[in-house]
Amino acid sequence: MVNEWLTEFVALHIEGEGTNVALTGRLPSGFARIYDDTSSVLVEPRQTHFAIQLWSREPSSEPSPIRAMTIHELTQLAAALKGQEQHVRTTVDATLFLLFLQQIDVELGDGPSRRFQKAIFRDIASEGAVVVARFALSGDVEGTIRCSGDALTIEQHVVSLPSGRARSLRHADRLSLAAAIHAHVERAPRPVDPLWSKLAREASR
Repeated sequence: MVNEWLTEFVALHIEGEGTNVALTGRLPSGFARIYDDTSSVLVEPRQTHFAIQLWSREPSSEPSPIRAMTIHELTQLAAALKGQEQHVRTTVDATLFLLFLQQIDVELGDGPSRRFQKAIFRDIASEGAVVVARFALSGDVEGTIRCSGDALTIEQHVVSLPSGRARSLRHADRLSLAAAIHAHVERAPRPVDPLWSKLAREASR
């Protein structure tokens, strides 16, 4: 069964376009391709926003249909990938790998995600009633956070790729954002723009 194979998943290649990311990896009996942001691929009700497609090692075999992953499968995949986090293969883009793992954490977690753990906040401003903050992740990913009342959205993308679409922030992401902003405010030279504290308060709700 695939949910047993996933404990031995080995990442071989990852590619991304905007906010869409796909990871190809080796399994004991073949290969698998894992998709994030599959709203354009799958329409049936599903437990997660991740999907999987399998290939057997047999040369004449056809790939399985793309299907949604269960929470159990995604948990096993996350454990396998975290074991590779410090030793990412040269065929795998390390920045996209981290982004993919962060998205899995968001899908599975009830507490803060790791999404903004390494965020570098650049600037913040008001555009009418909207607070707009810009940030970077590891130098290769950048994005924009927009806050209007208690509505928070994010757009992030690899620097060399076009901007992606804005998404609502889930609760786990909001908690991660609030913690990262608090740390930023503590480190930043005085005076600190009060919009940062306003954004952190909204993210904590």
